[in-house]
Amino acid sequence: MKNNIAKSSFIILVISLLSKLMGIIRQSIINFFYGQTEVTDAYNIAYRTALLSTFVINTTINLVLIPIMSKVKEKEGIKNKDKYFSKILNYVVIIDILLTILVIIFAPILVKIRAVGFTGEQFDLTVRMVRIIAPSVVFLGVVSCVGAYLHSNYSFGPFAAVGIINNLAFFIFLYIFGENSSIELVAWITTIGAILQAIFLILFMFKYKFKYSIELNYKDNHIKETFILLIPMIMNEMIAQISIIFNDTIGSTLKAGRISVLNTSYNLFGSILNLFVATIATVVYPTLSEAFNSKDFELIKKYIKNGINTMLLFLVPATIGIIVLSEPIVILLFERGEFTRENTVLTQTALICYAIGMVANGIKIYLNKVYFSFQDTITPFKNQIITVVLHIAFALILVKQFEYKGLALASSLSAIITCLILILRLKNKIKDIGFKDLAITFIKVLIASLLMGIVVFITYTGSIKVLGEGTIKLILSTFLSIGLGMLIYILAIYRLKIEEVNTVIEKIRKR
Repeated sequence: MKNNIAKSSFIILVISLLSKLMGIIRQSIINFFYGQTEVTDAYNIAYRTALLSTFVINTTINLVLIPIMSKVKEKEGIKNKDKYFSKILNYVVIIDILLTILVIIFAPILVKIRAVGFTGEQFDLTVRMVRIIAPSVVFLGVVSCVGAYLHSNYSFGPFAAVGIINNLAFFIFLYIFGENSSIELVAWITTIGAILQAIFLILFMFKYKFKYSIELNYKDNHIKETFILLIPMIMNEMIAQISIIFNDTIGSTLKAGRISVLNTSYNLFGSILNLFVATIATVVYPTLSEAFNSKDFELIKKYIKNGINTMLLFLVPATIGIIVLSEPIVILLFERGEFTRENTVLTQTALICYAIGMVANGIKIYLNKVYFSFQDTITPFKNQIITVVLHIAFALILVKQFEYKGLALASSLSAIITCLILILRLKNKIKDIGFKDLAITFIKVLIASLLMGIVVFITYTGSIKVLGEGTIKLILSTFLSIGLGMLIYILAIYRLKIEEVNTVIEKIRKR
């Protein structure tokens, strides 16, 4: 392993934290200008429709590239690794261009399928924005490939920072043009942001003296292996899109703004989730791939166990914290301008429903990468099919009673069940991984988190009564609650003697 995992994880954590905070601010600005209305519903549908093709290859190619580049470099050297990467990059760009053309041509049909409730100007607006956003797919493909190349060289910071570049583009253009412009401006900024991300990452390739070559060789054994591994992963992502399309279709038939409510709450939930999961998984995945290639199963077991335990330490208290403080979080982040108190109530409720599945979603993302490091793409694919079937079944049952909240709850419930299935199937890959120890850690972390939640709730409600209402007072009450809660949680996990915590404390003591 080239770099220290803890050091790399900390760097990514800091960069990701800044990126996620900027993303939340971006969402807040969009809500300020446009609220949660028919036009924001149109943008959200357009965004997901235009980027539908990116899930065909862009979101999966990096997972395949890293282990294969590691293998090529080990057996054939850096020169052949660069040749292999150039071929794959060329294929990805060509495929993305073809998919983009198809999306632009068939935009009206795609929108009609995805948002059956859209008519008139809302439908036309959505189609226009699909065509504006669609070209960004090509640049996002470059971002995904170049990010994988940098990760294979244990350079994690640049890819983690692309979100910052994207958010800066939004800030600048919204600040200059946002106040009096239509929602179509946001669509244009989306494409501009993708272009800037690609340029930003390409600049870091010069550090490794990468030599690009224009060639396509489908007879190359490594290219064949890539697409063989890629096919089930592409199918996995396409299956995952069924749940999202289903949510959009159902959401388009509900009251205006419900799609935007779900989008805002899910983006906030996803920012918190990915902050920790992406940090751990991004750093550990290349090392898992190398460990697999060297058949070091003891090291693999260590990484898997430590990765799951570390996520439990972050995601369980985050879940409790979101549930307890959902109202002030949404008020402070979004309630201003066109975003009303009614929007706050709707968004915080959806956020709680998504938070129920936070731990399960986080562990699923991590375990999928564990399976990918074993070059097993079939198990995650089968698991995704089960996830979609369960999601649709739960949604059809719950949406009648709970409206938009039923869609969020369905996501959480399906994630919990399929996460357990993934964990149980891991036994077939690795023996004696220590599930009993993982269960004990989970119970300890849950106890500490519930204790933290009680303290946070009492502190927040008490301070609100004493300080009263107002933005500054709400900020003070919220941060006081979070501070005391974190202190109680740290003390609790220390007293409960959790292995990963004790290891960190011991290192601090030595230094």
